[in-house]
Amino acid sequence: MYARQNFSTGPVSFDAWMEDVDSTCQRLCGCSVHDLEDCCFNDWFEDGLTPREAAKAAIRNSDGPPSD
Repeated sequence: MYARQNFSTGPVSFDAWMEDVDSTCQRLCGCSVHDLEDCCFNDWFEDGLTPREAAKAAIRNSDGPPSD
């Protein structure tokens, strides 16, 4: 798929980056990033956001984690 260069660890694929975004989101708010509103993850990946930055942006752009 897509690959972005991370000079400390080598190329990072979009799929691996999204897995990190999802696990970070789960740590920050207790839900999957896929439970939140859709975001422009590909743009954020291409812009060089870290998984933590993307997870925080996704949470901010949504109404928060879903409630039961």
